[in-house]
Amino acid sequence: MKTIAFDASTEARTVARHDSDHPCDDDEIFAIEARSHGPRLLPDARTLLAAAGWHWCDVDVLVFGRGPGAFTGLRIAAGLVQGLAGGLDRPVIGIETPRAIAARCLGRASKATMAQIVQDARLGEVYTARYGRDATRGVVGLEDVSLRSPDEVRVEAPVNVCAGGNGWKLVAAHCSAILPEFLEAWPHALDMAHLAALDYAATPSIARPARESLPLYVRDQVVKRRP
Repeated sequence: MKTIAFDASTEARTVARHDSDHPCDDDEIFAIEARSHGPRLLPDARTLLAAAGWHWCDVDVLVFGRGPGAFTGLRIAAGLVQGLAGGLDRPVIGIETPRAIAARCLGRASKATMAQIVQDARLGEVYTARYGRDATRGVVGLEDVSLRSPDEVRVEAPVNVCAGGNGWKLVAAHCSAILPEFLEAWPHALDMAHLAALDYAATPSIARPARESLPLYVRDQVVKRRP
């Protein structure tokens, strides 16, 4: 299965190419460049396609980071894959942003059995969730992603636990516990492409029509109201 994956849910801009039959040819463009997502995601994808000799019609599934994360970035990525998928008549798979970070952390921490992810949600809050290893799908959620204040985050004992996400500095400011080993702050589209391939192999119906490819916001209110 050939996929192109996009993520714009954080300050990181990341686009990846993955072929399940030739994983050694995987490639990714990754940059920490806030406000570059809109103008650069599609050109980055075209660069990756050209490097592999692919055409858009060769792509089987489009993948995007569905969040939670920055509202504007989520809408940019979702809108892009909806447009491409609709024009190409291809399905879409959305991957949770924290799950992609967890996959990278667990891939680098061989002894860890669980990853605790904390992402900066702005407005003094964080998105948090825990993930574990799975023989079929690589990494699976152990709970739903939740929105919390940093002092509400339950920090797991660091034994066999690794940490990821760009929100741990907020937790550290409110926590006296020993924090887990920290491995990765940002999501990577290549990890999303790998997870999507595993999900599809296990459950093909996970690939949805373009119109059903919606972001996961978690937070519905984008500004705090003054009392």
